[in-house]
Amino acid sequence: MKKAILSSSLIISVLASLPSADTYLVHKTHTDSYNIAGTTVPAKDDKSTTWSCGDKICINSDRDTSTILRIDKKVLYIVYTKSKKYSEINLEELQKSLDQVKTEASNAIAPAGIPDFSSMIKFSAIVNPSIETKTINNWKCTKYQVITSMPMTTAITDMWTSSDIKIDYSNYAKMKNFAIIAMPGYSDMMKEYQKIKGFPVLSETKTKVMGNEIKSTEELTEASEKAAPAGIYDIPSDFKKINLK
Repeated sequence: MKKAILSSSLIISVLASLPSADTYLVHKTHTDSYNIAGTTVPAKDDKSTTWSCGDKICINSDRDTSTILRIDKKVLYIVYTKSKKYSEINLEELQKSLDQVKTEASNAIAPAGIPDFSSMIKFSAIVNPSIETKTINNWKCTKYQVITSMPMTTAITDMWTSSDIKIDYSNYAKMKNFAIIAMPGYSDMMKEYQKIKGFPVLSETKTKVMGNEIKSTEELTEASEKAAPAGIYDIPSDFKKINLK
């Protein structure tokens, strides 16, 4: 319980340090076709918009699902726009579950010849700065290579960032990765991200999952500060709550 409270407090302190003005971001993403377990997954293109202000963030995809993170209420909402339904995840309960996974992995005794279980769920990142530069969408960008390791997954990203965009990437990264805040290696991973100067404009990633390689890109096409639409961080009154399965 103490760990969960500390973790929740850390999340709150991180997001409370973000600017009070609403930040508006537009991203487009592309994932190449890939094979996994004998099945071909077709290529996919998406577009998303993100609104954030202090301890609130709303991510709207061009599909049916949106996500609203409300640190002030300690809740994460998953909103299904077309069906007018939503689910919610209590952040304190989520932290308890993450802490339990971490504790069980740390206490588990691995059979001979098998790595320690806690190391198998460890998250880590290596950031390699470069001097390579180019202009993307009118932003002057610098290249970084980011190598991220997660359970059964390794991702190598060529990340182009710009200091022309006045958004703190270290806080943004913590906000995006809040769900793994209790996992082994999280603190070291966040320290490594601090090497990144500027905000990501283009990320080209090769992810290896169980022997399969997945190529994807994420590109920032718009970044600005302006007033968010009324109620963007709230659930509409006519939406029905459903339980996650």
